[in-house]
Amino acid sequence: MSANGFKAVIDIDLLGTFNTCRAAYAHLTKPGASVISISANHATHPYAMQAHVCAAKAGVNLLTETLAIEWGPEGIRANVITPGPIDDTEGMRRLAPTEEIRRHVVNSVPVRRLGTRQDIANLAIFLCSDCCELYQRSGDGVRRRPGSHRDARYEMSLEPRHNLPMRVALVTGGSRGLGKAIAMRLAADGFSVAVNYRNRKEDAEAVAADIRSAGGTAAAIGGDIGEPGTAARIAAETSTALGPIDVLITMRARSPGAISRTSTLPKWSPCAAPTSMD
Repeated sequence: MSANGFKAVIDIDLLGTFNTCRAAYAHLTKPGASVISISANHATHPYAMQAHVCAAKAGVNLLTETLAIEWGPEGIRANVITPGPIDDTEGMRRLAPTEEIRRHVVNSVPVRRLGTRQDIANLAIFLCSDCCELYQRSGDGVRRRPGSHRDARYEMSLEPRHNLPMRVALVTGGSRGLGKAIAMRLAADGFSVAVNYRNRKEDAEAVAADIRSAGGTAAAIGGDIGEPGTAARIAAETSTALGPIDVLITMRARSPGAISRTSTLPKWSPCAAPTSMD
């Protein structure tokens, strides 16, 4: 692996997540915003030939945990979704290129099926919903913070909020794959969605058009979040076009060489393993 190859994945996954969160902070709804980072099993399980992805995803997880601690007192929640094997994604096509390997992966999942994009989209909706207001990332697993330990500056109500104004979500990498599924699911739940893309302008505009044709509100906003200035522009354009950001979904499509077909077959976790928050 070359130094440039390693750096490319760090830039795509870790720095992209950092730049987006840093740029979006000023535009997040306080209190009430939810930040969700899409990570991978590589964050906690080492795989041969995958040092670049493992390092980047581990960084994404710990960055998100740190933001949960730093931003929690302002009423901003931060969570990580760590998907297992998800069908019809570039990652599965590369890591399970034959039917034999695919069967092996399916048999490694307790429910004997691959996850779907919709599974991850539904999990994202849960994490940013009122049902999950007391959950933040704090160590492994799902933990709940007792009300007595909440910061006095932010008392969260568990009463249903039926008269909310239009909510806004920014989804990086929202032009295809898991990002597209999450963007569409957020729109179906009533969010106005900013669909960020790096190179796939037509795909992003198609996603936004599908949302609008279904009666929703959406905008396709281009730019590489690996660049701090561009990330700041994306967050500002989202806020200007749609309003303060209530939900930030950070994910990046890997570069073509980010997944090596010579890597060892991952020991998959269950279909969708969230590492979710106190």
